Amino acid sequence: MKRISPLLFSGFGSWVYALIKTDGQMQSVDSLNARLILLEQGSHGVQAVHAFQLCEHYKKSVEEAYLTALQCFVAHKKDLTDEVKEYFIHLMMKIVRSDNRITVNETRFFRKFKTDLSNI
Repeated sequence: MKRISPLLFSGFGSWVYALIKTDGQMQSVDSLNARLILLEQGSHGVQAVHAFQLCEHYKKSVEEAYLTALQCFVAHKKDLTDEVKEYFIHLMMKIVRSDNRITVNETRFFRKFKTDLSNI
């Protein structure tokens, strides 16, 4: 796979924040798991964690963080190949499954994420 733009990772970090917060509050174990998975992605994962932390610092709502991510991905859609989309879908699924308890809200979020990403 070609190199993925760090700007896409910024958007992805906002999406991950929205996922973690989708059940109404920030769960510390879920947040830690997500950050560790992002950091496994190397320097771009650090970029995603920074975006996550900015959302957290500014106490963005799920909707605000989701929209921020969507706008970022649309703005950089030239870098968003099918291969990159599949990579992000796989990574998001890994984050969803990381705590071994997938909620209805997380399932809905993942479906919306996957649909919106496919439509960009």
